[in-house]
Amino acid sequence: MRSIVIIVASLFLFGCGTTQFAEVPTVPNATEWKSIRATIYSTFTNLKLDGSPEISPLHKNDALGTPADFAICLRNSGGKTAKYVVFLINQSKIVDYRFAVGLDRCGRQTYTPLPKP
Repeated sequence: MRSIVIIVASLFLFGCGTTQFAEVPTVPNATEWKSIRATIYSTFTNLKLDGSPEISPLHKNDALGTPADFAICLRNSGGKTAKYVVFLINQSKIVDYRFAVGLDRCGRQTYTPLPKP
């Protein structure tokens, strides 16, 4: 009986040792930042938002169900109404963007002007 318990416990522990761990999120380097900023700027012009573009710092993405570890928010400063666009970043690349919702917390971020590429 004791040998069966040892075998079952060993198989259980062996199964725990084979689980895959999540990848460590990577933060963009200087070259990747340049590409990300250029993409954000072109998106701002394509969306034809009024005002001037401002971006938030890179921050942890807390919105559930999104395919990204980090996010950057974009807002139009000086326009008629402030609009927020969130860029979802995973493995140092923009994987998606959309108009921000409350879960993105773009209204709580600090912003700096986005320079032209």
